[in-house]
Amino acid sequence: MSWIGRHLQPLLRLGPRSFRHRLLAGMLLSIGSVMLVFISHAVFTQRRDLLQQSEVNARSLARTLAVSAISETLERDVQGMRELLDSVSQVPELRYAMILSLDGRILAHTERSRAGEFVVDDAGRRWLASSRQTATLARTDRLIDVAAPILAEGRPVGWVRVGLGQEAVAASLRTLMRDGALFTLLALGLGALASHLISRRLARGLERLVSLAREADPETKPAPPAAPGLDELGELGQAFDRLTQELDLRVRDLCLQERFLHDMMEHLPVIALVHGADGTVEFGNPAARGLFGLAPKQILGKSFPELTGPLFREDGQLIPVEDQPLACVLRQRAAIHGSMIGFRRGGVDPMRWFLLNAFPELDAAGGVHRILVAMIDISERQQAKNQLRKALDELEDLYQNAPCGYHSLGPDGTILRINDTELRWLGYAREELVGKVVFLDLIAPSSRHVFQENFAAFKARGWVNDLEFDMQRKDGTLFSVLLSATAINAPDGTYLYSRSSLTDVTERTKAEQERRRLETEVHHFQRLDSLGNLAGGVAHDMNNILAVILNLVELQSARLAEDAPERRECETIKKACTHGAELVRRLTQFARKQMEQPEPLDLNALVRDEKDTLERTTLKKAEWVLDLEDPLPTVMGQASEIGNAIINICINALDAMPRGGRITLRTRALATGGVRLSIEDNGTGMAPEVLARALDPFFTTKPVGKGTGLGLATVYGTIKAHGGTVDLQSQVGVGTTVHLSFPPVRGEAGEVHAAADGAEALPPIRVLLVDDNDLLRLTVPALLEGLGLTVEAVEGGLQALERLGSDPPVDLVILDQNMPGLTGTETLRRLRITHPDLPVLLSSGYQGEDAGTAVPLARVGVLEKPYTLAALRRAIAALTASTKTTAST
Repeated sequence: MSWIGRHLQPLLRLGPRSFRHRLLAGMLLSIGSVMLVFISHAVFTQRRDLLQQSEVNARSLARTLAVSAISETLERDVQGMRELLDSVSQVPELRYAMILSLDGRILAHTERSRAGEFVVDDAGRRWLASSRQTATLARTDRLIDVAAPILAEGRPVGWVRVGLGQEAVAASLRTLMRDGALFTLLALGLGALASHLISRRLARGLERLVSLAREADPETKPAPPAAPGLDELGELGQAFDRLTQELDLRVRDLCLQERFLHDMMEHLPVIALVHGADGTVEFGNPAARGLFGLAPKQILGKSFPELTGPLFREDGQLIPVEDQPLACVLRQRAAIHGSMIGFRRGGVDPMRWFLLNAFPELDAAGGVHRILVAMIDISERQQAKNQLRKALDELEDLYQNAPCGYHSLGPDGTILRINDTELRWLGYAREELVGKVVFLDLIAPSSRHVFQENFAAFKARGWVNDLEFDMQRKDGTLFSVLLSATAINAPDGTYLYSRSSLTDVTERTKAEQERRRLETEVHHFQRLDSLGNLAGGVAHDMNNILAVILNLVELQSARLAEDAPERRECETIKKACTHGAELVRRLTQFARKQMEQPEPLDLNALVRDEKDTLERTTLKKAEWVLDLEDPLPTVMGQASEIGNAIINICINALDAMPRGGRITLRTRALATGGVRLSIEDNGTGMAPEVLARALDPFFTTKPVGKGTGLGLATVYGTIKAHGGTVDLQSQVGVGTTVHLSFPPVRGEAGEVHAAADGAEALPPIRVLLVDDNDLLRLTVPALLEGLGLTVEAVEGGLQALERLGSDPPVDLVILDQNMPGLTGTETLRRLRITHPDLPVLLSSGYQGEDAGTAVPLARVGVLEKPYTLAALRRAIAALTASTKTTAST
């Protein structure tokens, strides 16, 4: 006997033994088994579909929350998170929804009291350790737990966890099982009826099989009572009606859930689009429609490129069509998170920037069924980012091209950063200095001690201002800088690095040095001028004394016989006075500020003559070199004075070359129209302290008796009287150069009238002598009376003017130039008002600044003290002769 027979035999013994009932039971059992399999399969399939749908809903909800919570998670906006969770709290079967940080701390929860807790169970740990894609953490008949990452620009910043209850699924399954039991009973009833009909035709035992089939599953619930008057077929139709109603209820539930999800998408602040597998839009929320300016029906059926136009990357580059986000999702069948794109709506609007996330929904075959696209408008954020980048670029340009240098130094002084301005100053490339060179190595060796002495105080104090030192360029040249620096310290006070700014003060330093040089020169000239004034005053007094001595000697000589021995002594006294007068003259040349009678001079010719004279008289002790520019502008001056100046300079040059050498005389025309004469030697030179006093009167480095110290002082006075300047340059062991600069010629020189010479007798005229020196007022009248003249003497200008206003009239006035009260010039000006034709002879031992102003006047002569009787006679004869000529004319 077979295995089935052995196990069915006891069952067959339990049931009716008639064929009809066995047939009926078998048919009912078969029908019941088929129905059980069918119902079980239906329940299993329905349970699977419901669980899958719930999982899809949970995943969709989790993704939506993850996309919507990006900005709130980045900004830790708890209130925004709560509002987002509140918007989904009405989702059917929602047990909980939470937004968590990456470490599992709850940032927001539908149960607000749980915010701040840490929820990291085993499933959560496994999910955090995995790829962090959207995943189902738990799926049971009671709960579906789904987690989704919150991604910003492809980087996880948090996660969302959603739990959906399965009560509706359980209720649906219970209803399905109840309906299945009903259908089973109906099927059994139908089977019984069929069995009855069959049994009528085949065997009466079919009724027994039907009854056995009804009793086969003791767990099956009895069918609800049939409506009165219905047969088995009516009961079967009633069961189908109930099943249809149940299906309608389930469809309505699904529609409500879909409507809720649709409404949620409609009110999300993000731009949401759903694209089909062909890439066209199947749904667009109001934010999307508002972005593209389309009505709900107008947006449907359009592709993403049709809506956006060309797409651009953040760097402004065009994104090829094959690399655009939706094309990548279709090709890779994977989600895209945080992709930044930009486009111009309509191709003309300003560029707008979006953060795009795309999630594909795959079908059973693994293909893309549809794509959810969520975009966040970050145009303002991008604009702010661009403005920040522009501001940073401007700051960087300001740093690099500032008019001052900037650098940062590490603790050991290594250059960490340096701007372009300082690099240009130094002549280095950035890669030559940054991280390789210590700043101290860029400082001139002569200035490094300044930096080192201040560095310790700088680290202790934290700042330093206006530290001046010299830096050395790559080519070795130096430039001066002012450094101000600030120390940057760690919170514990440890020195980290410094930031410094440098100002190039080379030109300012040069200007300051030039200012000090000019101040020194001005002080030097002022000292020389003071000494000159002193020398002029001494010369005036000395000339008065010498004039008295000469006058007395002249008177004494006139009383002696030609062969008297005393006459030789008088001549000796006269020679001594002459030598004294020469010394005084040299003093007055130093102090003189104007020339008496300038004339046009050819400086080249004068230099040649003096060079020839010196070459003959010095026995060719030196090599004489002429470097003369020809033609050369004319110089106004006195040839004898300039010649003496050249001789004095050349004699000093010869003294500086005891073993011989070379003297170069060079003339050059100046851009101002003037002329410069340079006398250069290659002698021993002068030390700086000697050079500083070389123009001082009576200063000499020669042994006693070898020099008077008036050589260069006289040169200075002569050139100053010519309106020029003297510049000395000297270096020990190299030589000395003296530059004499003459001003340009501004006008014609006055005519110089030669004084008449001869021994003609003077006319008997009345002379008024005006002099403040008592001795001269005693001696000069005696000389004049010896010439046959009548003389009156007064001591000042006021007395002279008073005498001229009385009788007898005066024919000639001898007027001292330097007198207290009214000077000779002032007296002459007043005298000319009342006596315009009266001859006047100006006499002085020192002619000051206003001496020359009287010379151009008519009938005015000049006589320098000390003067001899012959000189006095010539001057008076010249004036009386010119007066006669004028009168006859």
